[in-house]
Amino acid sequence: MLFINFCACQQSENKTNSTADNTLQIDSISITTIATPVLPEDETWEGFMNGKIGIKLHLYKHDSLLFGELTYKRKGLPITVIGKVMYDGGYNFNEYNKSEIITGVYYLNKDSNNATLTGTWNRAGDDSEILNVVLKKQQDTDTPPSPLGKVDGQYGYNAGNPGSGSFFVESLPDDSLYFYFKCLGPGPGADIAVVKAKGILENNVMTYFFLAKDKSSCGVTIKFVPGGAVVSQIGSSGSCGFARVSDVEGIYYKMNNTIPDVGKMESNR
Repeated sequence: MLFINFCACQQSENKTNSTADNTLQIDSISITTIATPVLPEDETWEGFMNGKIGIKLHLYKHDSLLFGELTYKRKGLPITVIGKVMYDGGYNFNEYNKSEIITGVYYLNKDSNNATLTGTWNRAGDDSEILNVVLKKQQDTDTPPSPLGKVDGQYGYNAGNPGSGSFFVESLPDDSLYFYFKCLGPGPGADIAVVKAKGILENNVMTYFFLAKDKSSCGVTIKFVPGGAVVSQIGSSGSCGFARVSDVEGIYYKMNNTIPDVGKMESNR
């Protein structure tokens, strides 16, 4: 694996502004790009939810990313799934019904022979209904994934009470990308995190860092996949200066390909 690190888009000053409504604005001060030339692995699984509902899952695994389609056999319509491989090797992915609304969350683990996936499904933000899932490995189709294409557009996720978020991406003439995040924490009177930054995309991955008020290093990694993006926050919300429980981390669904004008977007709510 090849890692390339460099800084760009240096700001003349560091800015971290908070407002009375707990909105946070962060201007990026440095960019690091990471090259990860890994070809996706193709996996197909079939089985049942609660022993009754037939499921077919076609996944691509690219480094720590998961993306693909899940079909409930009774309905026969493929649903977009996006997620990540957990630290223990388990699979965590969301299903989306042609919008940013998460209709279900899967947590699955492989057995020692990599022949069975077992785990649970639950509604986003609702643990009152948890269903068991058992899937058996099928012969891989060796079907290549759809090309990523341009990343410009709007991305979002809506998990209900646990929070929601959206971000916009605009390609600039100098081959950099302009990002705008706006995310809500959970619960009533939710805190808001707003981030506006520029960076360079390298092999579908961008990582940028900023300095919080206490000079600690914080940042965000954005990994794009066909149909969405997985965003990971580097550093805790507190250390990064985010208002209480707000952050930008999440599994985002690509809502549209409309090119936004990020420069005109408000950076303080």
